[in-house]
Amino acid sequence: MATKKQPSEREKAINKAKLEPEGNLPDPEKKPNSGPRNSAFSYTEILCTISCLFVLSTMYVYHSRAVTMEVKTLKCKSNLMRLYQALLIYSHDNPHKEYPEPQNWCDSLVKNHAHGDDLSIFICPLTQPSDDTEQCDYAINPKTKLNSSPDVVLLFEAKGGWNCFGGPELLNFENHQSKGCYILFNNGNVEFITPDQVDELKWEDIPTIHNISDVGE
Repeated sequence: MATKKQPSEREKAINKAKLEPEGNLPDPEKKPNSGPRNSAFSYTEILCTISCLFVLSTMYVYHSRAVTMEVKTLKCKSNLMRLYQALLIYSHDNPHKEYPEPQNWCDSLVKNHAHGDDLSIFICPLTQPSDDTEQCDYAINPKTKLNSSPDVVLLFEAKGGWNCFGGPELLNFENHQSKGCYILFNNGNVEFITPDQVDELKWEDIPTIHNISDVGE
């Protein structure tokens, strides 16, 4: 009796593939899955993200400080312009039609309500905070009169305090990182003056010296 030949392993695989449904056939173009893909960020990506955030935050802080400094600088300039208006109001209401006496010019503006009851115009926001209720970061030039020349210094940034008056010896450059200070002239103009320009400032009207021959005419 002849023995039946056993199918080889290859034949068994072929027969099994024929019996399986078509949907279960493996896709010859599909690459075998090598395992789950790691979707987490790499250390390099994390460090780059942190570095970008740090740079952006630094730029934001620097820009915010610069904007704050600019706003305070403009407020300091605005204070002098408002003080000029207060001095004009006082001189209009004063019988002598003149600026207040230098030794009590702050008190006179407050008493006359020429400043609009806003004491903040006496304080430059760039100065260090003080507990003094009568703080003033500006001084008046005692030699300037209402009818003085337009280019004569009237008010300027100073350290003297309330009712402070004087000349260039009181100029304060520290509020603007020693780059200069604001000056109010008798015509109402406010300019930023550097230390090198101090000698160019005019602090009083210089009397005109006439010729002797002109006097006799």
